[in-house]
Amino acid sequence: MVQTAVLIVLDSLRFDIFEEYLETSDGFLSSMATDGMHHFGATASAPWSLPSHASMFTGVYPREHGALQTDHMIHPEQETLLNNLNSSGVETGCFTGNPFVDPDYGFDGWDRHRNDYSQSVYPDALAPKAEGDGLSEIWEGIRQVMNADKPFKSFVNGAYRKLRTSPAIVDDGGRRMTQDAKKWMDTNSQEDLFLFLNYMDTHDFHKRLTRFGRLRNLIEIQRLRELNEVAGGGGIHSLGSISLTEKEIQYFKKVVRDELCYVESLIEDIRDELDRQGRLQDALFIVCADHGDALGERGFVSHLAGVTEPLIRVPLLINGREVPKKEVTQRTSLNWIYHTISNYFNGDYETDLRKVSSYPDSVGAENTGRLLDIIPQNETKVPEKFYESRTAVFDAKYPNEKFVRIGQQYENRTIEPRTLFESEGTECDGEIVDEFIKSLSVVDPISRRMKKSTEDRLKDLGYLD
Repeated sequence: MVQTAVLIVLDSLRFDIFEEYLETSDGFLSSMATDGMHHFGATASAPWSLPSHASMFTGVYPREHGALQTDHMIHPEQETLLNNLNSSGVETGCFTGNPFVDPDYGFDGWDRHRNDYSQSVYPDALAPKAEGDGLSEIWEGIRQVMNADKPFKSFVNGAYRKLRTSPAIVDDGGRRMTQDAKKWMDTNSQEDLFLFLNYMDTHDFHKRLTRFGRLRNLIEIQRLRELNEVAGGGGIHSLGSISLTEKEIQYFKKVVRDELCYVESLIEDIRDELDRQGRLQDALFIVCADHGDALGERGFVSHLAGVTEPLIRVPLLINGREVPKKEVTQRTSLNWIYHTISNYFNGDYETDLRKVSSYPDSVGAENTGRLLDIIPQNETKVPEKFYESRTAVFDAKYPNEKFVRIGQQYENRTIEPRTLFESEGTECDGEIVDEFIKSLSVVDPISRRMKKSTEDRLKDLGYLD
C-alpha cells in the first residue's frame, strides 16, 4: 500500500468566511468537515506567511525556528518535516504561489519544487514588472521584453501579471499549479508521496477584484477599487484607524467566497486524481489557512501585525486514515501538522492532530510582524493600536479565555469557541504567558539575502516597500 499525505493551505483565509462558505456549499470541503475532523480552534503561530509556514514544517514556534522577518530563514540546525520524510524515502512535491516556501528560507529538500505560479507562466523567462501608469507603464514593459533573453515567454509572463489584476481575468496560478501537481502524482504513482499546495487566490481580499468568470461581480469592480483605496492605500499612517461598514465587510467576504468556490474546484481535481490512482481511501488530507486577515477589527485591514482572533484563528479540516469523525472546539496549533504528517509516515511523535487526547494544554501565537520592528525607528507618529499584542496563549483549563502580553503588560480576554469574538482586555497577572514563553527554546535568527524574483514577488504582495 502506498501512502499519500496532502497539505493544502488556503492563503490568508479568515475562519469566519470559511465557516460561512461551508454552510452553503455541498462540495468536497463540506464533506471533509462532515466526514472527518472539523476544527474550530485551530491557531496559527503567527499572523503572516513565513513564520506560520515555518512552524507547520518544524513543529515549533517562531522564536524557536528563527524565521521571524522577511529576510530570515529557518535555523539550519532545526529539524524539518522534509528532513523526516526524505529519510523515510517519501517523495515530496511543493506547488505554490507563495514565495516564502522556498529553499532560501530553509524549506529545502523537496524532490519537486516550484513557488512562482502566481508570478509567471514561464519560470525560465523574465517576468516584466513595469512601474508607472498608462503609456509609461506599457512602454517600460515593452522595453523589458525586448531586452529579455526570451522575449516571447517574457511577453506572456508580462501579460499574465497584468491580467492577474485590474480586473483579475486569470487566476493566481492555481489551475496550472493543480495540473502540475496531478502530473507529478501520476509520474510517481508507485511511491509514497507528500504533496504540498498553497493557493494564493484567497490572499489580500482587499486587492482582489474578480475573474472574468464571475460576471455578476464585474459591475461592482469600481466599488471594490474604492474599498481597496480605503483598506490598502493609506499605508502605515492609516493602520489602526480604518473603519469599514457592515455592507463593505459583507462585500469583501463575498469576493473571498467566490475565490474559495473556484479553489474548491481545484482541490476536487486533486481528490479525483488521488481516487483515480487508488490512493484516496488511505490518504491523509489536511486543508487549512496559514493565518487570517483583519476586516476592520481594532482599526486594521489585512495582516502582519497582532495576535487578534481574526488574524490567528484559522480553518482546519482533516480527513483520511485513522481520522475520527469529530468536531473539535479545543484550541489546537498548526504546529502539530508537522507531528501529524510525520506520524502518518511511521513517525513517533506524541502529539497528533488525529488524537485529541494527545493535545498539549497550551497553544500560543506570536506577533513577529516586520513593521513592528521598524516602527521605533520611524519618526512618523503611528497610532497606538498598531503596537498590537505580541504574544497570546490559550490554556485548556480556560477554554473561553485568552491571555495576552502587550510589552510588559498582561491582559485576559474572553473568546468564543466557534466565532471570532474577542472582548476588550482586563488586566491580569502574566503567569500563564510567562510559563509558555519560558518553555520555548530561543534561537538567534539567521538572515539570508533573497533572490531578485522573490523580492519582486514580496513587493507585489505588499510585504516589502
